[in-house]
Amino acid sequence: YGDWSSDVCSSDLACVGILAQAWSGEQRELGERAFRIAAATHQQLLADGKKSEADAFEAAVRVAKQRDCVVTVTWTGDADVDLSVEEPAGTVVSQRQPRSTSGGVHMGDVSAADGKSTTKGFSETYVCPQGFAGEYRVLVRNVWGRPTSGKVTIDIYKHFGSEKQTRSEDTR
Repeated sequence: YGDWSSDVCSSDLACVGILAQAWSGEQRELGERAFRIAAATHQQLLADGKKSEADAFEAAVRVAKQRDCVVTVTWTGDADVDLSVEEPAGTVVSQRQPRSTSGGVHMGDVSAADGKSTTKGFSETYVCPQGFAGEYRVLVRNVWGRPTSGKVTIDIYKHFGSEKQTRSEDTR
């Protein structure tokens, strides 16, 4: 994906298309840039007096940022936990296989060894922007150390970012 500039998002469809994908690792910057360009494009449309176009573009960006499925495992303590998700087609997304043909993306590996905790602790996330209908199986594996109290929290979002969004939480 190399070097690209705002020219890539010169059309509304290009920004929306980029935002509709999940980007991990080094490619995460693509999504972040597209979001900044989309925000600037929206502001420019408003400044140019094109409110209906700005509203339509904002709605398209909002839909593009929706995700069919998001799974996040969080934990605290001196440990590393790995998240894998088996998708309905039998494909598996994990740290070793971060992207699947079914559309799922593993957003990266974070552990106590990295020292990059949030206020909730450490986490790993699976994202599927447009998933297939069927059963998704979540596997959480303790790699080393021990999470605080031997527990992790798994948050599963369906229709993330839409008015139909649901969230379930499980502590194991």
